[in-house]
Formats: sequence, C-alpha cells, structure tokens
Amino acid sequence: MRASMRSVAFVAFVCVLVASPTSALAPHPWRRTRVRPEILRAQVRGESISDRAGPAPPAPPAPPARWIEQPLDHLDTSGVDRRTWRQRYFLNDEWFQRKNAGSDKSNTASDHPLAFLCVGGEGPALTPDVVTTGGVHCALMCQMAKDRGALIVAVEHRFYGASQPTGDLSVESLRYLSSSQALADAANLIASLNAEYGGSTMRWVSFGGSYPGMMASWLRLKYPHLVHAAVASSAPIQAELEMRGYDEVVGAALAETDVGGSDACVASVKKAFSAVSDMLGTPAGRSRLAKTFGVCEIQTEIPNVNPLQFVPNRAEFVAALTEVFPAQSNDPSCETFGCDIRSVCAVMTGEDPSVAPGSSELDRLVRLTRNAFGGECVDVDHESNVRALGDTDLEPGWEKGDGDFERSWFWQTCTEFGFYQTCVDGSKCPFIVSPNLQTLEFNTRVCGRVFGNMSVSEVVTGAAARSNVLYGGWSPGS
Repeated sequence: MRASMRSVAFVAFVCVLVASPTSALAPHPWRRTRVRPEILRAQVRGESISDRAGPAPPAPPAPPARWIEQPLDHLDTSGVDRRTWRQRYFLNDEWFQRKNAGSDKSNTASDHPLAFLCVGGEGPALTPDVVTTGGVHCALMCQMAKDRGALIVAVEHRFYGASQPTGDLSVESLRYLSSSQALADAANLIASLNAEYGGSTMRWVSFGGSYPGMMASWLRLKYPHLVHAAVASSAPIQAELEMRGYDEVVGAALAETDVGGSDACVASVKKAFSAVSDMLGTPAGRSRLAKTFGVCEIQTEIPNVNPLQFVPNRAEFVAALTEVFPAQSNDPSCETFGCDIRSVCAVMTGEDPSVAPGSSELDRLVRLTRNAFGGECVDVDHESNVRALGDTDLEPGWEKGDGDFERSWFWQTCTEFGFYQTCVDGSKCPFIVSPNLQTLEFNTRVCGRVFGNMSVSEVVTGAAARSNVLYGGWSPGS
C-alpha cells in the first residue's frame, strides 16, 4: 500500500504549465537568434517583455560557479576512452534544511532533506542568479525551495554555455552531444552531491521548461533511484519530426478571447498572409514587399538583386513575419505597443485607435513588423544563416556563457527530436502562403548542409522515432 501511495504522490513525471517564466521551443531552429532584434530575441525565448521594460528588483548575492569532472562518453564502458571535461553548475544552500537525514526514523517524505535541480538546455545560458531568483529558467523552483528548505542546484547542459567538453562544435565533437549523455551528466552530479549533502536519504526533484523540461522528466524516468519527482513545464516529451501543432496552437491563441484574441483577429492575420502570398508570386510584388517591410540587402554576385528573388529567402521572410506575434511570450501585464496578443489583435482588426482608417490587413502587418524590428531591417539571408550554423568555432566569450549556441540545438533537432514547425495546406496554421514555404523538406535539408552531408533519409527522418523508443514519448510506462 505504501509503495502504491508513493507512486501516486510522486508520479514518474509531471507535465505542467506553471505560472512562472519559462521558455518553450524557439521557432525556426535554422534562423540565427542574432539576426533578430533584442525584443524579438526575448519574445521567441519566451521571456516576459514587461520584465525587460525596467530595472529588475535587487536580487540576493549569487554564489560562484562550481565545476564537476565528467566523462566525455558515459556510454563507453570499456575504459578505452578515458577523456573527461569540466561541467559548470551552480548551488545555493542558503535555505537548505538537513532535517533527519540518516536517521532510522526518517520514514516520511517530510523527514527527508530536499534538493531541487534546475536542468539547463537550449536557449540562454545559465547565470549565477538561477539559484537565487530562478531567472527565466526556474523561478517557481526557487520560490518553492525557500518555502520547503530545499537545496538549490542548477546544472548546465553539455555543449551549451560554459560547459564545453571539447572546445569546438565540430561534427566529431557533437557526437557526444545527446540527451542520453546529458542525463548521465546530471545523474553523476546528483550522486556526487548526495555524498556531500544528504546521502541516500536526499529527495531530488528536477525542474525544467521546454527541452530542459523533457530532460527533467526523463531524469525521473531513467534514474528513479536518484530523482524522486519532476516538474516539466511546456515539455514536448513526444518527439515529432514535423511539428504542425506549433503554429496551430499560435492560431488558437490568437482566437482565444481570454487573452484578447478573437476569430476576427485570426481572419485578419490570414488575410494579411494571403496578401503576402499573392505578392511573393510576382517580381513587382516581391519588390514592394522588400521595400515596405524593410528587408535587408544581401551580398550576391548580381548587383542590386531583390533578396526575395530567391525562394529560401522567401521562407526566411515569412518565418520572420510569424515571429511578430507574441504567442509564446504573451504577457497580459505589458503596456507597450504590440507586446501581447491583445495588442497585436487590436492592430490586426483595426480596433486600435492608432490604426489608420481604411488600412488593409497587410498595412497592419507591416506596422506590427516595423514596430517589432525597432527600425532594423528584416534579415532574410538564408545562405548566411546556413553558413553561420556551419561554423564549428565557439563564440567569443563562451567561457562566461556568452553566445546563443544555436548549432548545438540544431544538431539535436537533426539527430534526436525534429520539432520542425511547418505551416502547410491542410493545417490550422494562420500563416499559410502558397506555394507553401515552411515545409518539412525545407527544414530538414538544412541538416544535410550544415553537418557534413548528414543523410536526411538515414538520420534526420528517423530521429524523433528513435527518441520515442528510447524514452516512451507520451506513454513511458505502458
């Protein structure tokens, strides 16, 4: 009976949407973060825009970084490969209560010392304040730790931030970048800290959002003797090669009246993208779009060429326009123009008093785009994006965690998860253009170009299926 109650109280993994800042999968993994203006960068990361509008309240002093030595290849049990590397993590024991650790009377959950683990992953690198305020990663975790007297730990994912096992991002190095290797890193860290803080009585709860949420749940699944429970926010644990649902959910959000959306808003958005579609079909229309939306010039052998002449650049252009809609980081408390669903829908439907009478849906989309890009031009240079993803050097300042580490995440989408957001006929995506540009083929062929002629048919198309076999997807215990 006791074991049964424990299995109910501490389910293998809990997928919840919590009321705290957390990131979700960034759209269009082949688009460089650096080509987006800072506001859009925050938006696609899922950060609250209102949080960025003014100075943050003073936070308690953050502890220094710690380091643990990890095997480069946990899966090599032969002892042939003995290479190791140093992984960065942060720890805060200010509120930690040891309780009755080690006592024979420690029979209830409340008697056991608690430890909360914030799992790192794609997106912004962990910063020291992740274990004091939680930042955009684990704010709920830090608040709960104060209330419950838990040890707080945050571990950086291999090949992100300052946790670089090999010093480069070559294909040979990225062979050691996988969720399985990273889970083993986290398990190794937990075992090490158990010896330091709580022994076998320590109860660990893992936290994460988006891909780190997947990792948090899989830690509980794969290492149940170490991890007691997991809180996984916005975690797509069922890997999908083609993720039509991403933009379909954006469309549903734009129609949701509780956040200021409406059916009229969705209809207006569809009309705007239909107009974009028509104009992309002619040279004159493409020239007008480039000028009206402020598309950046590109360097080619042909002088004064319209960037939208090239089909891949048109796909980049449409992708950039979809990111103007802040569904992922919707913040009802924000007050700036175009900062949430209510605001963008008021513009698209013409209800915003600043919208010129008689303006078309396309005119309104232009205004939202110009505002979102803050005077910067709209980068649509697909070849430049591909070249940047092909760079195997770490970005300057990586030792401090600086950089976006997009090549690392793109590698994981190509080899493990897919998650390629498509917007095609037959879906409920509100951003469809014809002919379709945001297709699965457009997404996956970049893998082959970036990673040394990686086979799309042999590697990429089976990536999601392999992960679901490994972790169980929606049904890990069935």
